[in-house]
Formats: sequence, C-alpha cells, structure tokens
Amino acid sequence: MRIAIPIAALTLVAAAPAADAPVLNIARGQTVTVQIAGSGFTAAAPIQAEVAPFEAAAVNTLWQTGKYKVGSVGTGAGHDGVPETPPIAPDRIKLKMVEYPAGQTMLAVENGYAQSFVYRAVMHRGGGAQPTTVCLVMPGKRTMEHWPFKIDRLELRDLHLVDWKRGDAMPCQ
Repeated sequence: MRIAIPIAALTLVAAAPAADAPVLNIARGQTVTVQIAGSGFTAAAPIQAEVAPFEAAAVNTLWQTGKYKVGSVGTGAGHDGVPETPPIAPDRIKLKMVEYPAGQTMLAVENGYAQSFVYRAVMHRGGGAQPTTVCLVMPGKRTMEHWPFKIDRLELRDLHLVDWKRGDAMPCQ
C-alpha cells in the first residue's frame, strides 16, 4: 500500500548494515530514474513528480470501489475506467513518490528491465523511521505501493534485479 507528490533531494549514502551499501532517498513530490548495474546503481537527479492520468484513475478506482488488496492486482490499465498506460522506458527503473488527498502516499515504480526489480524500503515520517513492505516489480511492468498516511521520504536499499518468470512467486518483503 502506498501514494505521494512534492519535490526533495536524492542522495546516495553509505548505510548500515553494510557500510558501503548505496541508499536512494526519494522524497514526496519526486521522480527519480535509476539504472541498475551489477551490485550497484546510478540515479539521475530528481525531478518534480506529476501524477499521470492512468495513476490517478487507478488509485481513485481502487479507493472508491474497495477493490484495493495488499499485494494483489485490483485493477489495471484498460479496466475499470483506468486509461491505457504509456510505454515503459527500457533498461531503467522509474520511481515516483506522490501525496494524495487526506495525506496518503503512493510510490509508483516502472521496471524497464527484462528481469524483476526488488528493493527494501524504510519510511521516514514525523522524525521517525521504520521499515515497510514492498513487492517485487515484474519485468516490463508497473506497480503502485500505497500507504494510508503521509510519508516524508523513503530510503531505498538493496536495489537489484533478479530472474523471474510467469508462475514464479511475487514476494513482498
């Protein structure tokens, strides 16, 4: 579960447990594009996040119809009034954190790789931090993580690609 919109700063920092493990910070209102290479990644400078029509329609449909289910597909492009989606750029990950009404937060993730994208996330809100569950993003697909509260920023760690094929589990961790 997740949703958000404003702009902030992106940084790569060393973080525990591994002192040299890169961390990606994304703040409310930012979009960041990432390229994965081996055990690391490079990130472009963040830009202001804008909610795409298909994202707004999907989120509104999920909330209004009650079809939203954690870790499942409740609706999709071309269904339930959700417009078709633009193509996903190849060989990159696009992360967009936006705030929705009533202080809810969404992280939209696009995976342009032929492998699945996995990562771990820590929420930062109101001066505190806690880990949160996020799900694998299938090759060439999008996902939306949603939280029913405001998140100031997400700290993303262990960004990497894994082999995945239809029928494999879609872990959330």
